[in-house]
Amino acid sequence: MRHMKEDIGCAGTLIRPAVPQDGERIATLMREGVSDTVRRITIMCSPRLGRFVADELAAGGAQEYVVAVFDGRVMGTSAWRHADGSLHLDHLYVAPELRGRGIGSALVLDGLRRIRRSGESCLLLDVFDDTPRAVAWYRSWNMRQEQEFAWIQLPLPAGGPRSGRDLPSEWAEAQARQARYGFSQFTLSTATGTYRVGRLGERLFRCGTFGILDDVAALEELARFDPQRQLLCVGPATEVPIVVLRSGSIVARSERLTAPCEDVMACLESKVRRSS
Repeated sequence: MRHMKEDIGCAGTLIRPAVPQDGERIATLMREGVSDTVRRITIMCSPRLGRFVADELAAGGAQEYVVAVFDGRVMGTSAWRHADGSLHLDHLYVAPELRGRGIGSALVLDGLRRIRRSGESCLLLDVFDDTPRAVAWYRSWNMRQEQEFAWIQLPLPAGGPRSGRDLPSEWAEAQARQARYGFSQFTLSTATGTYRVGRLGERLFRCGTFGILDDVAALEELARFDPQRQLLCVGPATEVPIVVLRSGSIVARSERLTAPCEDVMACLESKVRRSS
């Protein structure tokens, strides 16, 4: 893979694909780049996040991690994913002391120039609303809001004793990943529906659909798995079940932003020229 030398704001910054040895430093940048709330409700809550990143890099996982090296140290990182014909920017973090000096722009331009595949016309990213400076920066690329999401946390009903149902088929694998990384996923099926459920640390289950909130059997089954956990449910802000807010609360909001890749590239390149 080609390495990219950038001289925008931080002379001598090297943009290169990440290697497994970068895992711990990438995890540190990720944790430092979010609020306490976001850290608690995402995989950033895990002290073993660096191990996960290193394993993903070694195995060639779905995300492509990139780092920005300044003065011999990794000071920025981005992570990219290809899905549904679009290029997704899943992570973008720069060390606090070097923010505003062009490293973030360099990482995004590298992704648009090198990682984007033929036919991927749109860039997508998610940003939490508790980082208004980041939201404003992304919007300055002429990105528009595609959807807003609400993150609701609520207690589970009493699950009672185990019902004798079989554990999910991938439960053993999920247990191993939980032990190794501090987070994991499994599939939960009931007569009503099938749900992809995550576990974050020791306190939360997470599900990406409000539909599970109408499935009493699914909620009770989660409580049987671990009665100490609460459920974090993520869905469109326009579809928040009002009745749920009687026992739960919205702990975070996020936006999905999108723009044509060519427009973002032209905007960032123009910013770079003006700062030169």
